[in-house]
Amino acid sequence: MPVYFKGLVDVAVGEDEAAGIRKKPAPDAVYKAMKVLGATKEDSVFIGDSEVDVQTAQNAEMNHQNGREDVLPAVPGTRWLSM
Repeated sequence: MPVYFKGLVDVAVGEDEAAGIRKKPAPDAVYKAMKVLGATKEDSVFIGDSEVDVQTAQNAEMNHQNGREDVLPAVPGTRWLSM
């Protein structure tokens, strides 16, 4: 898997039809990122700033949060991913 945003996020996953990862709002990238991180839906939250992000979180059946910086402060030990 390519490394993007080195030092800023732990995992970056995007659309890759050849690998079976459809674009949002399909939950494929969410599932791939959680697998790489060893995370579950129950201990994860999807952070996004658009309607398609809300739909993606709903399709993945997981909690979601508005992605504005003032809404969710950084939490020590948090692992970040990008989609």
